[in-house]
Amino acid sequence: MTVCIAALADAGKSLVLVSDSMLSTVEVSGDKIANKYFPLSDRYQWWAMIAAEDVTHVMPIIEAALPLLLRMTDETNTCDYVERTMIAAYKYVRLRYAEDLVLAPIGLTLDELKNGLWNSELIGRLNDVNLGCEFLIAGFDWSGHGYVFSIEHPGIARNHNVTGYAAIGSGAFGAISSLLFQSLNYEMELAKVLYHVCEAKFMAESAIGVGRHTHVKVAKSGGRMDPYELSDQLMTAIRGDWEEYGKPRVPQGTIERLRHYLVEIPKSAVKSDPQSTTADPSRQPPSQE
Repeated sequence: MTVCIAALADAGKSLVLVSDSMLSTVEVSGDKIANKYFPLSDRYQWWAMIAAEDVTHVMPIIEAALPLLLRMTDETNTCDYVERTMIAAYKYVRLRYAEDLVLAPIGLTLDELKNGLWNSELIGRLNDVNLGCEFLIAGFDWSGHGYVFSIEHPGIARNHNVTGYAAIGSGAFGAISSLLFQSLNYEMELAKVLYHVCEAKFMAESAIGVGRHTHVKVAKSGGRMDPYELSDQLMTAIRGDWEEYGKPRVPQGTIERLRHYLVEIPKSAVKSDPQSTTADPSRQPPSQE
């Protein structure tokens, strides 16, 4: 699996995209392998990031969406247009895969099902088909306003602009927990959002399938289609600062004070349970001889 995070900053006028680069199978995994960013237009600022148990369906979905997304105009450059296009592509690929997986082996097609050659068992098997991948989409519309939404099974969208950020993949829980702890919001300045999203990625590395290597891209509305990517040297510096100063730490002197307190607790403070059979030897249960 993976972790991918997208977060808005500067009141929705800037965007931070962060991911690991690990590629995993059931048996093995490798870091610094996978590029999990996909530009969705050659003119407008929209990108997709992926989390997948099965990466074989990712490119078919992207390729199904691109012909429409590449024809976007200033008028159609909206979150709704990008969202509907990605949903349609997801559902199209899932439907074709379901046909190949469930119907083709028994000599049926979707058209034949529409003509009445179906039963509840077939419908159930078709409904169970899962592509095993999800997308995190982020970008700017015609007005320069930023959006973050996700596409997940069975082809539904979730808009995350209320929080201004989202995460997908096996590390999503750890990442979101970190962002909530820091009270991240889309009105924060870009520098703070950038640090906290990097921090969230580092925290997510405890999840299975999340690699240590980190890709970070930053984009501003009206800027270049290809977002600015942070160098490995800068990422090393950010991680170093986080490891030395930023991780939640035990306040200085707290453990020693607690240790002293526990030593000073008088034994008489540990009261016997009046219902306990060990409090009074006379109330011990009879021995089993």
